[in-house]
Amino acid sequence: MSEPGLTLAVSRKVRGLEIDLTAARNPMITTLSKSLYTCGTLTCLKVKALVLDDIPEEYPICLASLRYLYLSVSSQVSAHMFIGKLTAGAPLLKKSIVRGDNVYNNQFLDYMARKKLIEELYTVLIRGKKYYAICV
Repeated sequence: MSEPGLTLAVSRKVRGLEIDLTAARNPMITTLSKSLYTCGTLTCLKVKALVLDDIPEEYPICLASLRYLYLSVSSQVSAHMFIGKLTAGAPLLKKSIVRGDNVYNNQFLDYMARKKLIEELYTVLIRGKKYYAICV
């Protein structure tokens, strides 16, 4: 989805959004649109990317209605920071599923457990790929 397309979807108060960036022209590092992080009506977000960059510091995060987050990435830049920022801006988040290699590290999981942002972490291997499901 292009930047204008994403902005239009957000302005129309979309509740569910699926973004597939695996076929992007420059798929090396992908930063998502600023407007996405302030969509107050979004309840379900699915993102597929080869490499997903961290959320820039100047981006405000207010995903007041987000309940479900699904990320499928081949590699993650600063995973604990990215997921941590999204979680902090999504107070109603119930379930987060992330697929990819080396997406979570122990530092991130320790942080999430200390903040009581996760109740359980499930690691599931399906067809040779790791999936992580966090119940918050």
